[in-house]
Amino acid sequence: MEYRHILEREGITEIGVLPISACHILHPHLLARAEKKSGAWLQSVICFLVPYYTGMGENLSAYAVSEDYHLYMKGVFERICPLLKNVYLNHEFVGFADHSPIDERDAVLRTGLAMKGDNRLLIHREYGSFFFVGEILTTLSPESLGYRGEVPIAECLHCGACKCACKTGLLAGKSDECLSAVTQKKGMLSQAEIKLIRDAGSAWGCDACQTVCPYNKGKLTPIPFFYRARLARVSRKTVLAMSEEEFARRAFAWRGKETLLRNLDILESDGTE
Repeated sequence: MEYRHILEREGITEIGVLPISACHILHPHLLARAEKKSGAWLQSVICFLVPYYTGMGENLSAYAVSEDYHLYMKGVFERICPLLKNVYLNHEFVGFADHSPIDERDAVLRTGLAMKGDNRLLIHREYGSFFFVGEILTTLSPESLGYRGEVPIAECLHCGACKCACKTGLLAGKSDECLSAVTQKKGMLSQAEIKLIRDAGSAWGCDACQTVCPYNKGKLTPIPFFYRARLARVSRKTVLAMSEEEFARRAFAWRGKETLLRNLDILESDGTE
């Protein structure tokens, strides 16, 4: 089908379709806004996965090694939505990523594109958990897009590796705190949280549960965007040398420089830099 070919030319090959009626609507106002903009009733969701893995970061989570994926998604929608409208005349297409009307995770599971992982992430059999999710809402009917009904929700192997590797014990039910969330927390940290960051050597994020997952086999993304401006390691000097524009293009920018600099102070004061 042509919509698949258009996405595949972007390097996006993992694609699924659902009726909007089968989705969990988290933000009705976003759906209403999209329908008002389209001037028509949106019937279907085209879900797709965007693999981002370019190799592990040294003191950054792998997703933050590249520039912010929201920039990539914005470019994708700007390119492909007009192409889709040219192919499917009299139909509308609206792209979303992250801040979406629907529960993206649930929709991906229902399409069969990925399985539910014990590490609380979605897992693809080829790309593991190293991917982002995007979707296009359209006035096309699900059947015209090749929809043949929902598939059973799949689950991972339940091997337990992620639970053993979790730095805080969250996945094993021993804590209610995630190291990734700790590195993104604003303000002062407790001594226990400082020790977590120092022991893990992480300035931003945590990939402990992902690196041990048997589905993460190191398959690299074919999408050039994620290799551009790759930054596997940050230091206080690196961050302070960034212009505001450069910093704004990074995945960690949404928390501001202060949070990242605090984490780097913790690491550098321990002599890990």
